[in-house]
Amino acid sequence: MRVYVIILVLLVCLGTASALQIEKYSATLELQKGYATQEVVLNIINNLHSPVYEFKYPFFGYISNVVVYGNGTVIPFTIEGSGQRVYIKANLSRKLGFNGSYTLKYVYNISGIVERKDDLYILTTTYPLFANVKNFNLSVFLPPGYGLAKNVISMSPEGQATSNGRIVILKWELHEPIPDEFRNFRVIVLYERLITVGNSLNNFILSILIFSMIVILIFIFFKKRRFLDALFDRQKRLKEKIGILKDDEQTIMKLVIENNGIDQREIVRQTGFSKTKVSKILSELEKRGAIVKKPVGRRNKIYIVDKE
Repeated sequence: MRVYVIILVLLVCLGTASALQIEKYSATLELQKGYATQEVVLNIINNLHSPVYEFKYPFFGYISNVVVYGNGTVIPFTIEGSGQRVYIKANLSRKLGFNGSYTLKYVYNISGIVERKDDLYILTTTYPLFANVKNFNLSVFLPPGYGLAKNVISMSPEGQATSNGRIVILKWELHEPIPDEFRNFRVIVLYERLITVGNSLNNFILSILIFSMIVILIFIFFKKRRFLDALFDRQKRLKEKIGILKDDEQTIMKLVIENNGIDQREIVRQTGFSKTKVSKILSELEKRGAIVKKPVGRRNKIYIVDKE
């Protein structure tokens, strides 16, 4: 009787994680600057003769922003423990009967797994593989512009390194039977920033663009300054012209300066002078070379003559 009690206690302590068969454990770790995102997919099969309603499994690292999917649907969960090793207990979206299969996907941010020493980055992370895990594969995506460190052992254990032209992808695969030394699959990766021809060319092009922008801004500044100087000189000359005119002539001249190309009838309307008086003053100003009258249809447009 005592033996049966001990066996029962052991079974309870093992929990669902070690009792169910994990047909496939797939992990994808995507490294970015300052943080990492991880996705873990577990394909589980119920080997028990009793139904299962929840599943608990350990995870390493400081994890946050956790989302759990059960057969593609978001499901509730709780996190047990704290620190770098926690358990996530997921409530399955349906009863998992004998020989039934179920897919769990965990998506979360993970921190505290990358350490920097000078120009070298060191990734250290662990994946717990129970004896019931049949197949395991891990993919690690290095940040864009980074590659494995040279002149050192950059991967432990040794894996496969490939590239899609933009980022370096590291892969490991374990199949049944998984050796006991890999039950806590500990990965260490040393990587560094790459200095490639493409990066150098991009930096060169960027430098040329910045230099060109500076030259253009300087050109615009001096051109605008010359324009303003010319404008001030023109205004000064016009004021000098106005200063030697009679009062009525000054009134009309100011109006033409402020509205270059003004209609002669508009001058009559705004000044209140008679048509004859306006016509006489404009003729006098035109003789002096201050303005010019240009006929447009049956009307005259009055323009300033700006001469040095």
